Amino acid sequence: MRSSLIDNAYEGWDKAATIATPDDTITLTGEGTPYLHVFTPPGLGFFCAEPVSDMPNALNLADPTILAPGETRTIAMGLTVALG
Repeated sequence: MRSSLIDNAYEGWDKAATIATPDDTITLTGEGTPYLHVFTPPGLGFFCAEPVSDMPNALNLADPTILAPGETRTIAMGLTVALG
């Protein structure tokens, strides 16, 4: 259990992340997602990791991804969990 907060979107991740806990190994993959957001609240026994299409607060940043009316974007996420 972490005592400090992690709340960060990582740019340029290689579309695969391995998260090792004392009990499990989790492999996360993402397609069409240039960022990986990781959130771990302090003092709690869980985390959130998700591929995302843009940075948090993207509309207020210099170069947000904005879709035109009718335009779509597809992303995919895969999880593999190895217990024990």
